[in-house]
Amino acid sequence: MKPWKLSLAFGMVGASAVSYATFEMLFAPSDGGRVFRLDPESNVHLGSYAGAPNPIKSVSYDSILDRTTTLDSAGRVRSQNPHTGSTLLSGNYAGGTALIWNESTQKYLYGLATGVRALRSTDLFQLHSDFTLPAGVNYVSGVSFGNTSYLVGINGFSETVIQPVNMQTYAYGATATISTVAANAISNLMVIGSNVFWMANQGGTLVMRRSSISSTTIGSSLALSSTFTDYNSVTGTAPGLARGHNTFYVAGRSSSAVTTTRVRQYDINTVPNLIQTYERTGLDPVENGHYAIINAPEPVTMFALGAGLVGLLRRRRK
Repeated sequence: MKPWKLSLAFGMVGASAVSYATFEMLFAPSDGGRVFRLDPESNVHLGSYAGAPNPIKSVSYDSILDRTTTLDSAGRVRSQNPHTGSTLLSGNYAGGTALIWNESTQKYLYGLATGVRALRSTDLFQLHSDFTLPAGVNYVSGVSFGNTSYLVGINGFSETVIQPVNMQTYAYGATATISTVAANAISNLMVIGSNVFWMANQGGTLVMRRSSISSTTIGSSLALSSTFTDYNSVTGTAPGLARGHNTFYVAGRSSSAVTTTRVRQYDINTVPNLIQTYERTGLDPVENGHYAIINAPEPVTMFALGAGLVGLLRRRRK
């Protein structure tokens, strides 16, 4: 059993707030270099740990090795135990603009302004390096779909550019330029079924967009909603996305205060059906952060685990 399952089960047994505790944990990057843990459904703060000496650009969660990996503003990569915060691995490859976890191949795609590197998740060893990406594109985020990882960025014409990379062969697919989306900032991408979603800052208006996705390409883009006036929308900023079990979350710096994080929860089956929205102070959110989430066991499983632990503790007392 993974440590976070035990800690969550103990929490459900011993805390009064657990009557409505959920089974997801959101990892939120911060300007101060810390990773904050949040129960995103019930808005419960679950502590934090130091993730980097600089502002964190993105945090990803490796469900196989049970660790988080951060990319900071200086390009440093650090893998950590998400329960204790202890550093497991670190690397400074310099110039990194995006870090994308690919679960199918258990590798990270480390994006730079001029190329990509593939890092092995077990030790962050550089497996591959290639500097032939189209020039003039600032790759800032991406997403994985099967063995393919997609780098997404903005070119000099404010167009959205998507670059697929096969994480087994390291071959590049055809570069797609979505000229209809003039954006100054793009969030991380999130896959739901055969669609990919992201947030785009289009001239100060935050827009949720959707495109079809396959193992080789991302299709044309469709705007879904532009009602995100409660988030900071200055040039170069966009809130991040994180997928849960049956919902997903939009999280980022609130328009009310720079130290306040705003979270929106949506139904994953009827996008963009809003379930709830709230604010959480004190998380020191970055302007353009990429979030990660742990999907813990279903609630019934959690209660079963909690009941078993209570019984075990009682037997030990006797």
